Formats: sequence, C-alpha cells, structure tokens
Amino acid sequence: AVQCGHKEVAKLLLENGAHVNGSQSCSDWNPLHQASLMGRTDILQLLLEHGADKECVDDFGITPTFIAAQYGKSKSLNMLLLNGTNVNCQAKDKATPLFIAAQEGHNECVKLLLSNRADPNLYCNDDNWQLPIHAAAEMRRSTTLELLLPVTDPSCGTQKGKVSPVYSAIYGGDKDCLEKLLMNGYSPEAQNCPLFECESPMCMVFQRRNFEAVPILLKFGFRLSSVHLQDCLVHKTFDLFRYFLSQHCTLPSGNELEAFMRSTVQAEHDCEKWLPDLFLAGFDPLNFLNVAWIGSAANDLVNFTLEFTNWKRLPPDVENLLSTHTKASTWSPKKHFDWAFVKRSRRKEKNTNTNSEGEKQDRRKNMVIPYVAGVSEKLRRIFKKHRIPVCFKPNNTLRQQLVHPKDPIPKHKKSDIIYAVQCSEECSDLYVGETKQQLHQRMAQHRRANSSGQDSAVYLHLKDKGHTFEDCNVNILAKERDWFKRGVKEAIYVKIKKPSLNRGGGVRHQLSAMYNAVLTPYSGRSYNTS
Repeated sequence: AVQCGHKEVAKLLLENGAHVNGSQSCSDWNPLHQASLMGRTDILQLLLEHGADKECVDDFGITPTFIAAQYGKSKSLNMLLLNGTNVNCQAKDKATPLFIAAQEGHNECVKLLLSNRADPNLYCNDDNWQLPIHAAAEMRRSTTLELLLPVTDPSCGTQKGKVSPVYSAIYGGDKDCLEKLLMNGYSPEAQNCPLFECESPMCMVFQRRNFEAVPILLKFGFRLSSVHLQDCLVHKTFDLFRYFLSQHCTLPSGNELEAFMRSTVQAEHDCEKWLPDLFLAGFDPLNFLNVAWIGSAANDLVNFTLEFTNWKRLPPDVENLLSTHTKASTWSPKKHFDWAFVKRSRRKEKNTNTNSEGEKQDRRKNMVIPYVAGVSEKLRRIFKKHRIPVCFKPNNTLRQQLVHPKDPIPKHKKSDIIYAVQCSEECSDLYVGETKQQLHQRMAQHRRANSSGQDSAVYLHLKDKGHTFEDCNVNILAKERDWFKRGVKEAIYVKIKKPSLNRGGGVRHQLSAMYNAVLTPYSGRSYNTS
C-alpha cells in the first residue's frame, strides 16, 4: 500500500493491527524506507504516529534518513529530522547521510543536514580518510563543495595517513573543484597517498591522464622535479615534457639519474619529440653514452647525441666504448669526429693481451656449486680439465633455517586481488574482477547501486534475479600489487573462466591474440583461495 501511495489503505491496515516495523522485503526494507524514498511526508507521518522505528535499517545498514538524503527527498529528510532521527547514522560501509547527499549533489539536503548538526568531519570509510568533501570533489559537485569547504577541517589535506581532497578533485577530473580547493588553502603538493600509489597530486594527474589540472597545480605553487620529466616519457606525453622544461623543471642528477635513463629507453623511438629540448635545457649528453643506451639506440640517434658533446675531448671510457661499437655494429661516426674513435681503436689493439702463441687470453670466471660429498669433488676434477675453477658452497645456510612468523591476513581484509563472485543461488552465473580495495569493501559496492548510474553487473544480476551471494563464498584467484599486472591477470582469468556476468569482457586490459593458444576455458578446477 505504501509503495503504491495508497495512504487510506495503509491507514486501514494499521488500524487493524498491521505490523509497521520489521523486515518486509528481501532487502530488509520496511514501509518507512519506502515512504522516505517516495517523498510521501503524509504517509511518513502516519507511520511514525503508529510507532514506526525511525532508525530501522536494511541489509546494508541504511536508514530512512539515509534514503531521503541519497535520493534528494528534502521534505522526507526534514520530517525525519524533526522527529529526532540520528543525523550522523552510518551504513555498514560507514557512509553517512551527509556523505551520500554530497556525492549525489543534493544541495538542499546538504544544507538541511548541516543545519541539523551533521558532522562533516566524520570519516565515511573503513580506512578513516574519506569525508563528504572528498565525495563532492570526486563527483564534480562544485556547488556542494562550496557548502562543505567552510565547515571541513583542512588538516585532512596534510595529515599522514589521510588523503587530501585535491587527489579526489584530480581523480574526478573537474578543474573548478580543484581550483576552489586550492583557493581555500589546500596544498597543491599535499601528502603522499599510498592508497592511490601516488607520491603527489601530479602523480594522480598522470594516473588519470587529467592533464588539464597541470597549469592549475603550477599556478598555486606546485614544484616540478625530474621525476615528472620521467613520468612524461613513460606516459609518452611529450608536449607536457617540453612544457615542464619551459617551466624550469629541475634536470635529473644523482640518485634520480638511473631511473630517468631507464625511462628514456622506453621513449627512444620518439626521441625527436623530446631529446633536442632536453639537451637545449642543459642536460649532459654524456649521460646517454653508456653500453645499454648505445647498444639499443639507432645510428642517427648516436650521432645526434655526439653533436651536443665536446667530441674532441670525450672521456677515455666513452671513446673506448664508441670505438668498440663501430666494430660490432653498422654504426658509422660522422667524418668530422671519426678520427678520435679510430685513434682510440688503434691504441686498444696495441694493448690487447695475448699469450705466447699470439692468441687472445680467455679469462674464465669461477663456478660455484652446492657441496655434496662424493659428487662435488668429481665435478671439480672434470671442470678442472677445461680450466674452469670450481668453488663449493654449503647446501643449507642459517638464513634458510630462519623463519619469520606472521599472522595471516583474514580473507575479507585482503586487498590488491583478482576475485570471482559466484551467485549463492542455484545459478551458474559468475563474475571475475580486480580491486585494490579490501575484499569486503569491494563486495559492499557490488551490492548497491552506483551513484554515477553505471551499476555493476553483479548488482544488476542480484536486482533482476533476486539472488544473493555471501562474502565467504567469494574466491580470491590471485594477488598482485602492481596496477598494470593486476589488470593483465584479471584479463587472463576472464579468458580462462568465461564469466557470464562480465559485460563485453569487462576488463581494462585487452590480451593479444597470442594468448588464445595457451589459455583454455575453465574446466571445473577449484579456485585458489590463498
């Protein structure tokens, strides 16, 4: 009767002893939840007058107050608040009415909740960092953000172990939200964010490819370093690489140099888009002249690099390396600096070590093998005939005997995983996914609608079929901390198990055709739940 809006029928039922409290649906909703969702304040008043529990919860711990805030039913919310409902009630995932109203951009509900002393600094997730201001920034709710900025404690943007809402704004991709946060004192550099694998908000820029945020961060004082040049090469954003150089970004040196040089190898085929600007900015070209880089670089690229050096006075080790490279490859140095390498090559030939018969001496390295009595000695005699020195090492070492006991992590708190959700009902539908979050947090997301409207395939299946699943029956297929590798493993398991609930494959990494020959569909083997 409440769902259809029949107030008089509901009144008649209540007068004849109908139960107003208790679960009355598969999701533990009762009439008060439904009336709140529909915005029927008259029916809400009727139910409350007949003793309805205003703090009743469904299977996700959601109260009628939460429902009113989630769907923007400000009149329902006002009536519930006037009747003394808990303004800071939390669902099982710790979300509050203020958090969900900020996420959905229901500004009237946000104002109403704040005027009734809703706490904007109450953490709304198990990791104790997410606040309503994070939800507004991530979901691009600029007006809602303006309401929350004056009442939110700004220390969330600097405290260790917390996450600055600047990260959320960059993650959501809204320039207006980002600029408002920075104008209100939030730091463009913020604190490290291990949760998102980011050292700074600029790392989030590359992770989300939200490059429109770069000028805003620099405008409010973000300091560039050589790490960001390295990120440009890895992500092949060469326009941004040149822009960073124009903004006087510090060049790599010292401990940063090795990692930067590795990234240059990845961008070698596009060197014409970034290398000239790097040299013109003052980077020493001798840093490139090493065995690994010369061996992989194209011939023209080696000559181009040498043009930026004082090739008449190259260090002896570099000159020696180049002279060796001329013999072992098709590279030909340009004529105006060829004489230096020829001279060095001749000097090397004179100093080559030879034995009495004119043959080059062959230095051999030692061989180390585990010691097994009666066997190792015979092997040493055999190798000695071939002039190969053999050393023994113990089969067991103290390090191998030591153990480091550690309590196992409960299954529901494991993170960085690839998982499989099997429906608990009598159906064969299966979903395979990956997450960085803890397992129980991800399962909570699968059980409820997505605020963006893009509901998960698992949620749609549970909703359409009326089915359920238990967290204890969710299987962990693999564990992988690296974001990219986790995506590859997810794609592999999807290929093997052919899950029916993964829409269009449902993966962020597409496997190449070569995997078809080695991956076969799931054939009934048990899951790895370790």
